[in-house]
Amino acid sequence: MFFGQKILRYKDEMEADLAKLVAIPSVCGPAEPGRPFGAESARALGAILKIADGMGLATKNVGNYAGHAEYGAGGDMAAVDTHVDVVPAGSGWDTDPLCL
Repeated sequence: MFFGQKILRYKDEMEADLAKLVAIPSVCGPAEPGRPFGAESARALGAILKIADGMGLATKNVGNYAGHAEYGAGGDMAAVDTHVDVVPAGSGWDTDPLCL
């Protein structure tokens, strides 16, 4: 089975997970104890780590500054950098910017 075909098996699940993340207004907010970028950014980080954990990945939250998810073990690793915070939506939207 080709990689693309394998991914398509999880299309609905991936869309549902993405919708959960998009719905979080993770604009950087005032720092709080244990939440250096505010409550919503911490919530978004927790949400993506929960998704990764549910996929069987080993996850770590680094003080709500960052997080990582690992697959496999050994000396060779690949990294994908991403972020889950957003900028304020502003005006001019024809659709809800927090809906997929």
